[in-house]
Amino acid sequence: MFVSTLPYRVELDPQWSFNEVVEYVREKCLSILEHSHYPLHHILADLHLTQSNASFLETMFDFINISNEGDDLCLNGVNLQQVLLNESYEIAKFDFSLTFVYNPSSDDNQLSCSFVCSSDLLDKRTVETIGRRFLHVLEQLFSSESNANCMDLYYTSISKVDLILPHEVAERQAIMFHRLENISNEAPASFVQYRIWSKNQRDADTDQSSLTTHNMPFFYRLYPGDILSVKQLRHALELIVNKYESLHTSLIYDSKDNQLMQRVLTQQDINSDMFTITESTYETQEQLNDIIENEKCNPQVFDLTQGLVFRCHIIYYKQISSNNILSDKDIIMFNFHHAVFDYPSMNIFLRDLDQAYKTGQLTTNNDTTLRYIDYAVIEQQTSMTGASMFWLDALHDCKLDQSLSLPYDRYRLSNEQRTDRTRSVSFDFGQDFSHHFLLCALSNNIKHEHLALAIYYVYLFKLTNGEKDLCISMSVDNRYRDELKSIIGLFENIIPLRCQLDPHWSFHYLLDYVREMATNSMKYSYFPLQRILNQHPNLSKPAFLDTSFEYLSSMTTIDNKLIMIGDSQLSSIPFTMNINDDEITNKYDFSLLIQHDLNINQLSCTINASLDLFNVETIDKISQRFHSISNQLLSSIDDQTNKPIHELSIILSNEQYLMQSLNNTQVSFPSSATCIHHEFVRQVMKHPQKLAVELDEQLLTYVELLYYSQCISLYLLHHYDVKSGDIVCQCVERSVAMVIGILSIAMVGGVYCPLSPQDPPQRLQALLNQTHSRLVMVHFFTDPIFEIDVFRLNIDTAITITDIYVDINLHKLSKISATPEHIVFTIFTSGSTGIPKAVQLRHRNFTEFVHSFVHAGILSKCDTIIQMARCSFDNHLLSLVGTLMTGGTLIMLRPNGNMDLEYLAKILNQKQITVMHCVPSLLNSLFTFIKENKHRSAVKWLRSLCSGGETLNMKVVNLLQSLVTNKCQIRNHYGPAEITINCACYLIDQDKEQMNIPIGRSLPNYQCLIVDDFSQNVYAGYEGELLVGGVGVFAGYLERDDLTAKVLININEQIFYKTGDLVRIDNKGLIYYVGRKDYQIKLHGQRIELREIEQCLLQTSISACVVIKWNDDHLIAYVQSSDINEKELREHCQSHLPPHMIPSLFVILGKLPLNANGKIDRKLLPSPNFSSSSIDHVDNVPHTILEQQLQDIFGQAFHIESPPIKVPFGQLGGTSLDAIQALALIRQQLCTNIDIGLLFTNPSIRQLAQAIEPLLILDAPQDAVFTTNQSHETHLRCSPSFVIESIGIVFLICQWLCPIIIIHRWCPLFLPILPAFHLLFYVICSRLLSPCYIKTDNLFSWNYYRWWFLDRLWNNNTFWLKHILGTPLYNYYLRLCGARISLNTHIYTTAIDAPWLLEINDENWIDNETYLNCLYFNDDNTFKLSPIRIGSNCSIGTRSILFNGVDMQNNIIVQPMSSVTGFIASETIIDGEQLKSLPSHVSIVQSNRSLSIWHNIYQIIVIISIICIHCILLMIVYKVYSVGQIPLLINIAFCWTLWSIIGCFISLLLLKFIVGPCTAGEIYPIASWLYLQKIWLRQLIVSSFHHAWLLPTGYDYVYPYVLRWLGAHIEENVKIAEIDTFLSYPTNLLKLEMGVTTFGSVLLVPTELTPSGDHRVDQIILGSHTNLANGCSILPGSCLEYETMIGNLTRISRETKSKYGEVFMGVPARTMPFQMPVTPKNQDQIEIIPFWHTCLSHYVSKCLLLGIYSSGGLVGGSIIHTMFVCGLYRYRSYIRYQIIEQIIARVNQDYAQFICPFLGNTQWLIRLFRAYGAHIGENTIIPAISSITDYHLMAIGDNVRINAGTQIQGHSFEQRIFKLAPVSIGNSCVLMSGSIVMAGCKLMGNNRLYPGTLIMKNDQLSPNTHWKGIPARKSLR
Repeated sequence: MFVSTLPYRVELDPQWSFNEVVEYVREKCLSILEHSHYPLHHILADLHLTQSNASFLETMFDFINISNEGDDLCLNGVNLQQVLLNESYEIAKFDFSLTFVYNPSSDDNQLSCSFVCSSDLLDKRTVETIGRRFLHVLEQLFSSESNANCMDLYYTSISKVDLILPHEVAERQAIMFHRLENISNEAPASFVQYRIWSKNQRDADTDQSSLTTHNMPFFYRLYPGDILSVKQLRHALELIVNKYESLHTSLIYDSKDNQLMQRVLTQQDINSDMFTITESTYETQEQLNDIIENEKCNPQVFDLTQGLVFRCHIIYYKQISSNNILSDKDIIMFNFHHAVFDYPSMNIFLRDLDQAYKTGQLTTNNDTTLRYIDYAVIEQQTSMTGASMFWLDALHDCKLDQSLSLPYDRYRLSNEQRTDRTRSVSFDFGQDFSHHFLLCALSNNIKHEHLALAIYYVYLFKLTNGEKDLCISMSVDNRYRDELKSIIGLFENIIPLRCQLDPHWSFHYLLDYVREMATNSMKYSYFPLQRILNQHPNLSKPAFLDTSFEYLSSMTTIDNKLIMIGDSQLSSIPFTMNINDDEITNKYDFSLLIQHDLNINQLSCTINASLDLFNVETIDKISQRFHSISNQLLSSIDDQTNKPIHELSIILSNEQYLMQSLNNTQVSFPSSATCIHHEFVRQVMKHPQKLAVELDEQLLTYVELLYYSQCISLYLLHHYDVKSGDIVCQCVERSVAMVIGILSIAMVGGVYCPLSPQDPPQRLQALLNQTHSRLVMVHFFTDPIFEIDVFRLNIDTAITITDIYVDINLHKLSKISATPEHIVFTIFTSGSTGIPKAVQLRHRNFTEFVHSFVHAGILSKCDTIIQMARCSFDNHLLSLVGTLMTGGTLIMLRPNGNMDLEYLAKILNQKQITVMHCVPSLLNSLFTFIKENKHRSAVKWLRSLCSGGETLNMKVVNLLQSLVTNKCQIRNHYGPAEITINCACYLIDQDKEQMNIPIGRSLPNYQCLIVDDFSQNVYAGYEGELLVGGVGVFAGYLERDDLTAKVLININEQIFYKTGDLVRIDNKGLIYYVGRKDYQIKLHGQRIELREIEQCLLQTSISACVVIKWNDDHLIAYVQSSDINEKELREHCQSHLPPHMIPSLFVILGKLPLNANGKIDRKLLPSPNFSSSSIDHVDNVPHTILEQQLQDIFGQAFHIESPPIKVPFGQLGGTSLDAIQALALIRQQLCTNIDIGLLFTNPSIRQLAQAIEPLLILDAPQDAVFTTNQSHETHLRCSPSFVIESIGIVFLICQWLCPIIIIHRWCPLFLPILPAFHLLFYVICSRLLSPCYIKTDNLFSWNYYRWWFLDRLWNNNTFWLKHILGTPLYNYYLRLCGARISLNTHIYTTAIDAPWLLEINDENWIDNETYLNCLYFNDDNTFKLSPIRIGSNCSIGTRSILFNGVDMQNNIIVQPMSSVTGFIASETIIDGEQLKSLPSHVSIVQSNRSLSIWHNIYQIIVIISIICIHCILLMIVYKVYSVGQIPLLINIAFCWTLWSIIGCFISLLLLKFIVGPCTAGEIYPIASWLYLQKIWLRQLIVSSFHHAWLLPTGYDYVYPYVLRWLGAHIEENVKIAEIDTFLSYPTNLLKLEMGVTTFGSVLLVPTELTPSGDHRVDQIILGSHTNLANGCSILPGSCLEYETMIGNLTRISRETKSKYGEVFMGVPARTMPFQMPVTPKNQDQIEIIPFWHTCLSHYVSKCLLLGIYSSGGLVGGSIIHTMFVCGLYRYRSYIRYQIIEQIIARVNQDYAQFICPFLGNTQWLIRLFRAYGAHIGENTIIPAISSITDYHLMAIGDNVRINAGTQIQGHSFEQRIFKLAPVSIGNSCVLMSGSIVMAGCKLMGNNRLYPGTLIMKNDQLSPNTHWKGIPARKSLR
């Protein structure tokens, strides 16, 4: 038997003609026949297949030539003739086979064929149909040209060949719709009804609230003067419902038959009417909108199971008509369920309604009239074979479950999470466009809708960035027969329209394609969508339904169509009315509607896009892009329709301008491009004795380096005759010799090519051969690597030999011919062909790059640069050569020094490194080591920290920012070797929160383009390939012109390099790295072509392999083989590849998984398992304790449990970074003398144990000493004194009450001078007790308690002091207290903890609520008191904090809410935590701040007047008190309340009529009458009447009315926590829109300080639903958009630009990368307090207060009061009445006001908190009762220190919703002034929060860390 079976594989292009297919198959057959001798079983073995799983053996083709010769058989003279048994059954050897039989000798020369198919798979009918279709194909190909089905074999593509038989094409015309007599009232539902019903069922199963509504309401209104009879209307509707059975049809699921049935209900089936007429009324447009919205969106108005599918709703204006007559203000609504109704049905309905209303009857023949139920049955019974074939073919290979890659902003939500909210954008195209559109359709003989569809496809192609297979949906009315056009029912169908677009087509060609595709699709549009989907059973969700297209053409739109009912004329009302016109509900993700108004012959467009997927801004841009590309296609038809589609652009003009501006990077440098050695010599001439290179103890100055370089240069010339352009390789370890070698090669005109000593010898030899280099420069360690016949030059030896000849031969160097265009560097990179590529860089490339680098501020002559990169990185040239070209100092590391973190940290500190360039992975390891080992000083010198080589993430950035100083700039760099190291960088803003780190913008003289696959620019936000042009583009690959031609492209006469990197650009012009177009990767900064590793592996006996990158750390090789092991593969790679390219793990498989195209499917590869390596791990038991310790360390470092003892860590998945971690652990736990090199040379546990065992003996004594020192560490700690604190509290109370008692008894007239007694007492005590400057003392010592007593006295006097703020009286008083203060200084703060330590010079301004903190808690249970010195002409904004010793010079501006400590130089601006020098062009010229004598007199008179007003007020109240008939306690409580009410009223009168309004933008000098009246007096009045305003509580009902009366613009639902800050602001300049909410401690800063020291007032506008959180400050000129959230401790100013929904935090305010959540409706838990509640609760609480102290006295009353408030707090949850809650709150407020101020900073206050339910440890200091809230949620550890002004909250109001969460503060934490700890936070212990720090909700702070900022971030100590 000689027959052989062969596989025939062809790959056809659908666009080929049949002749092209014949030619292709002929060549393929000839090629196969040449090798037909190769047996089938060998072919299967090569493919690792068997006959059972070889799919190509299932289908067979055979062609048999026969002849009559030899047909007859003759045996012994007897002739036998062959007989054909046609009727016999044939055994099928194959599933499907086709055999052609050809007899050339027959009379008719006939060709016959036969199909043989397996009956197991195909029945007889199917095979017959296949045969007919095959015959139909043959007829199309070979019939005569007269035949209509004949094709042009030369030009027509094979895709035109049709399998659909002629009778199937006409099947639609053959369908007969008629009345079915056998169908009465029940039949299966139609396909479209089933689709709608099943969607409802799915929605109901997931979430009842998310039911999709299928309501179809139509609203109408009578024309003025017309009327309508409701009675006649009802009768007409009854006639229509009776005529059309679909309007009283129910849908019921028959579970028995598993079928949805429709049942026509009769009057007997329905107890009531077959439809309902609902009547309601409306008075306002809002009420009408609500009714309309309910009819549109409420699915409950219909009941499909009961046949309630139609309803009429009459909406009367104001009242229901008594005479049943409708007027023009009434609304008629007809609402239908979509399951029985579509839009064409409405025309039928209105026509019959008019007739029925006029005549009172409708004619119909129930015996012959076609019903909807008949249509549904006939539709179910129709075979539709042709349509089925068409749609199966049309959607073949279409990825129906894959959505178009539109520019989504969010991931797709599940159905139950979708809101279906849609943004609708509509616009008119205008007359010109419409004219061009119609002209184009006419000239191309194409329908308008097909032209619009073609434009839509082009648009989607560009919008999806080149997606070529575009499948969208379109709705059709499906009334394709006349008899269907008069039936009310649901006929519409949705069909997919698939366009397989070729980007090289012209638009004209696309028009023809779309015309044909759309025409064919419409021909079979009757095929139900459900049956189309059933053809794809594995399809879960068809994605084409997400994108739709619709074209409408009409005389009038449906929204303004006129309707006649009888003699009355009605007009339809648009659905949307006024209900948020631009936001609708839509089922599509993205849809386009083109409308053609035939009246004006103009087109309009509506784009709807889902807000679940797109932002509003994105939708608007998408619409602009469609408008743009439509204009492009039709504005100049001839030009655009003939150019390829891919050349069209949807980039908007502003984006084009952005790209142009970004690439406008041209910068001219003083020195023209020269050679690198020329630049180096220039630096030598400038500073010859400057240190150039340093490596440990080796030092070379610039002139010394030049000298040694010249030595080697002369040696190269003399001994090796190196000429210009010769490549000289250098293979040396990190050393000074490396630098000398590079410079010497450049000086002789050679080309430097680095070779890595870590590479295997075979690879080095291969690279050497590729360069054709005659010479390798080596040193002692690398000399033995190379073969004997390779010329080698030992640099160290050459220097010694040539030393004496330099002066004699130096002139030879001047004759060297080297120009900037010569090649100077050749650097190997990984190659996709399996061979490394050599990148060639010119002198000009490198020198221009360095100039750009310097111009960008990254590098300078003053810098000290460390060399981190290996010579295998192109980046090593930047540090080695770039440093020397700029005049900096290069610090080199010893071999493997970059892997030794301890050594590296030491070098960074000792050498004072200022510039460091490193890959992120190594940066992460280094800075983690620095942080854990507290080597922060190592990075304190850094000025520029550059990351590059791989993706930088925010985790690493946060780590870097937590350790470097503020002066250090962190940059992310990008650039492949082909563009000379770097082409783009991004300076990271340390104050800006970012989700992703961009690669930034182009460096000077570089250009970046982002293009698609067709070299067209992509738009912002979409990814494309990055092309780089400019000065750094390389000269090409060495001897690889083919590769060079692939990557270099000429654009507008400029050469660009195609990087292969996918990037995107945002609207700000920042470029973000996305990924790669190919399989090139970056591993720890090394660029690797995976194909090179695969080619290396294929050199072994394996048949196939694939290499992937795993988890950003490992290379995994998947190998298909059965006769090789992992050891052999690894040894092969180690001998041919560099270490970083050797896979960590080899996974050997019997067969690699393949996809449908026969290629390796990477997604199906098994996950690697490092613990199951094929190496023998039997001997895994440690033999010594040292091995056990090393095994534990390896397990921790390499993340493997019980790692094998004998296996190198590289085979366990370990990386070099893991090795660094292992080294650090070994040094910490075992041996400090180990070096990183020892670890790499002994990579297994056993090898390493043997190597380091001798070193442990040397290391032991050091460890012993270290342990001894640790054991003697002690701390002195004092405890609080209960006796001292108790005596002090008693003394404080007596000091406060005694003057009051004395004056009340003996001299009531002296009451106005009561404040003087209290203030003078403090002066006396401060003179006697004030501790001087304390550098360090123990807490709870005598010095501490002296300070505490004075601090309590000061705090109790602050109310009196507020009356003299900003006056010379306050300055005099501070002087009396020991402060050294100028009288011309303006101080408005009382937040001073040690006044005697203040030293403030002339002309200063210190705003209110500024903290002057002299007290500082140290970390070791000590404290210190440091002075605060402020020079002249300084301005300190509100809420600033000066702490821990301040020495401010002159002319300093401290912006509000800033933190100041230490020395501050003159001419400095402090903004938040940043210190900025005053720009040279700006000077602080202070206006006169000195008040005249008349100003001082005015202030004193005003103060006296205020005192008099209070006295008069007290006299009035005293008169009421004198009424004897009222009980004393009730009388006093009433007088107290009355005093508060009158005090509030008087303060309002003063503010409105004395202070008056201010003008926006007006400037008041401090020394002016207007300032004193408008600003100073306002604050004085508010401060003086502060206690009166304690009458109303937070969120009082009266607050908005008070502010409105004073002139503020306050809208509804505004909720204000505290009114004082609003009264202090010029109220006529306030505008608070609806829903604004302010929380506690919000400050509206009354004035804004100008650079000249004057004060400006301006308007503050808060948009609707803006939230102001605790402690935020709003400066004049601020304007916030609606739905803006201002976070805690945030400063808002006129520079803050807000947008809708933004969240701001920080000082100054920064936009957060998240939006404010949507305000929940009906969940507002902030209750407004009625005013009568306020007065009543105030009165009752005062009665209780007076009753407690009258019954118990001072001591007993205090105890009872304490027990009372503690009990009320513990049982607060049982109280349900609002008024009682308010009374309790008043009682607590009184307690906090009268008792707690004496307890601050004592253990009595701690005991009180414990009584409330808080868990507080020992020796904790808390300054005030207000420092913590929600006491039962507090857990505070031992030795915690809290400064004044700090808040710890256990609650939050998120969008006015009250939430509680516990707070935990660990031991020894220090919370400094102005900090806030929010609910849910946890401080683990020994944490310090610097002033103004915000710990966000649920944050967890790791122990032993310091934090600062808003939100908090780790800080250097």
